[in-house]
Amino acid sequence: MYVVTYYDGENVLYTQEYSYGSVIDRPTSPSKEGYLFTGWFKDPELTQMFDFIDRCRGDMSLYAKWREDDRSDYIYLDGTDGDDANDGTTEESAVKTFERAKSLLAESKNPVILICGTVTITQDTTWTMADLEGGKVMRAGSFTKRMIVIEPEAEDASATLTLENITLDGGATMWPELLTQNMVWYILDIEPPCPEQRRDGAELRGIVPYGRRRDLCHRQRL
Repeated sequence: MYVVTYYDGENVLYTQEYSYGSVIDRPTSPSKEGYLFTGWFKDPELTQMFDFIDRCRGDMSLYAKWREDDRSDYIYLDGTDGDDANDGTTEESAVKTFERAKSLLAESKNPVILICGTVTITQDTTWTMADLEGGKVMRAGSFTKRMIVIEPEAEDASATLTLENITLDGGATMWPELLTQNMVWYILDIEPPCPEQRRDGAELRGIVPYGRRRDLCHRQRL
């Protein structure tokens, strides 16, 4: 019997025994906090990737390769049917308010709030991600209606949305079908006098005039 030893750097993760000529089975991928596993390599320099159709010809050492985990953490926000008692990890368990979504991303390296149900702003409101570097609010892939509607509770009342240190992305780059004549007005519905304010590095991705509205279709740095 021959031994295949799996390493992370100089640390042995596990070993497997094979008879001569046996196909080497792919083991369970290891995990390491803050990193993504990218494959097994034949050499410590991680230049020769191992192909798991190879057969055992003797004792062998394989080495794990990693890259920094740069994936985004997502929380789903549904301003229509969401519930702040939810955990926000799926569309079905979406939260209802921006504040709750933001609190669930407090420890995230790449915080993203995905809107999957229209959020209605009825009073003066501030959305800030100043304490969450790189924070974004984006459209969920399955959602094609209005992301945000600013609508005062009464005719003589005030309703504004102030954006601080945040990127608001309507998704036209990821979902180009939103650019069609029938769909574009669903992206961001803001009527003049423009009740949305931007400051401290806020960014709206894709403002293009559409009648009297502003719609998120292309990209504009504020």
